[in-house]
Amino acid sequence: MIKGSLYISLMLMLIVLLGCETDRSVEPDFKNYFVKYYGAGGNQQGVDLVVNADGTMLLLGNSRQGDIQRFFVTKIDSTGEILSSRFYGEAVSSAFPEVAVDIEPTFDGNYVVAVQKTIGPGDRDAKLLKISPDLNVLDSVVYTYPGDEELVSVTPLQLSGDGFLLTGSTTSILVSNPPDPSNLTDPFNFRLDANLDYLGPIESLWDVGGENGNNDKGIKIIEQGVNNFTMFMQANPQGDLHFFKAPIDASGNIGGTGSFVQISETGQSYQLSHARVNSGNGSVLLTGSTASGQVYFVVLNSQLQTSPDQHINRGNQRLNLSLAGKINGISSAPTKSGDYLLLANEEFLIGTQTRSRLVLVRLNFLGQILNSQVFGAEGTYEGAGVAELPNGKIVIIGTGTLGNQQKMMLIKVNSVGQFLN
Repeated sequence: MIKGSLYISLMLMLIVLLGCETDRSVEPDFKNYFVKYYGAGGNQQGVDLVVNADGTMLLLGNSRQGDIQRFFVTKIDSTGEILSSRFYGEAVSSAFPEVAVDIEPTFDGNYVVAVQKTIGPGDRDAKLLKISPDLNVLDSVVYTYPGDEELVSVTPLQLSGDGFLLTGSTTSILVSNPPDPSNLTDPFNFRLDANLDYLGPIESLWDVGGENGNNDKGIKIIEQGVNNFTMFMQANPQGDLHFFKAPIDASGNIGGTGSFVQISETGQSYQLSHARVNSGNGSVLLTGSTASGQVYFVVLNSQLQTSPDQHINRGNQRLNLSLAGKINGISSAPTKSGDYLLLANEEFLIGTQTRSRLVLVRLNFLGQILNSQVFGAEGTYEGAGVAELPNGKIVIIGTGTLGNQQKMMLIKVNSVGQFLN
């Protein structure tokens, strides 16, 4: 049964205590349900998180103090208490920032952080940082390449244990014949070995398929077997933006002409934000939004195929949410039971002020909604990532507004998204 949406005003539940590198929690019973803020002076944004088997978590964020922008990782225990925290990157002007975009566990028990490094106007490059469980730097490298690369995600190769795959978009594209001035970006991938050594770029993937577009971008590469990969991307070859998939071989090459398969339905544009595989059953959940501001999601089976009962979207009505604002699906996570958690942000107006709140939805394998909750009614709260803890509870990382500052925010709720039993 679909449960009704629950509006929860986070500001009424927060005990706001400002300070440097301190956390704030909701009482009582904060070990089971809480809202906590993390961060030093200035503004911090929550980006991503990793949940470890022992219940500890690594929280990835970006920080700006004055004109200086850096990124940081905070390690916490299952109750939200800080175990360690560290800033990384050069303390440079915000005009040339290093912005963290993704953190993932590696095959050897460490972690890798994907960073977007701005070199100059219209010139961004990809950076990878390897860190240990105690947050020490193990290795770091920047991959310079002609053009402007927007880095979206990194995929550690867990099965073969021999490297990483990065994806995003690049302006260093193959020239179509005849040239098409509307072809502005293409998806890319870099394959790296375990030592972060560059194994060669595969650029302009979309043009290999003979199509062009102005908002083409790789979102995530998943590992289906040893040297067996699939890239999920967004592209607009015929004017509308759509979800696509394409196979990638052991060398990082795309499968060739005709390998790009459209996943989203025709009729309007869809922006892809996130792709996540459920290792338990091999299914994949693609999360994004429609041009009209509704959540759009697609569930693929273990063969990455769709069928009438697995290809689900239907927007906000399908999610059984009577919300007036625009809702963008931004992240997802598998659960041990085989379900998926889908996280979205809703934008709405209070008077003339734009606000945002979080929408948490649980889907089963067929894409049917099991329950949904909405968090936040007065302030501005933006979600960035969601995960299930070993005990079945749910954590959400994002950004909350406290007065005139932004802080990394972590919400911990029970298995159906509620603060109370």
